[in-house]
Amino acid sequence: MFKKIFLLLFFISFVSVNSCIAETSDYMVEERKFVNYQTNNTIEKMKIYRRAVYSTLEITPPQAIEIKKLDKEFYGQIKPILTEDFYTMNRLSRLTSKPRPSKGLVNVEKKKLKANSKVLDSYTTAYENDLYKILTPTQKSKYMKLKKDKIKEYKASF
Repeated sequence: MFKKIFLLLFFISFVSVNSCIAETSDYMVEERKFVNYQTNNTIEKMKIYRRAVYSTLEITPPQAIEIKKLDKEFYGQIKPILTEDFYTMNRLSRLTSKPRPSKGLVNVEKKKLKANSKVLDSYTTAYENDLYKILTPTQKSKYMKLKKDKIKEYKASF
């Protein structure tokens, strides 16, 4: 009798654990898909914006080749950082949706975002320094004006 009850309880717990693992696994797959979508969408928006900027700068074919190489390197650098940022934001969202989130855990996630922001800023600065070497002085001044206008537009949206 004891063995039957034990086997029944074991079977129930085994099924319960497996269903929890399956739900967690599905969640992880869905989160990975969503984070990949967010990352790729962000990079695609950057590419569209930059193509528009480059068209207003009247980039020459040799410049376009150099800029394409520069862009490819830049997007390769920022993609893992953006991906980690989206995972961090998801974890932060889950933490803060709880009734009493742990301030320590929330601060850890915020620090990760801040650190990644610094890394992204350094990549952007390096990218722009390399871009300025490719552009003519006239193109460079146009680019800087477009950049200032975009920053003003961004700040006005808040």
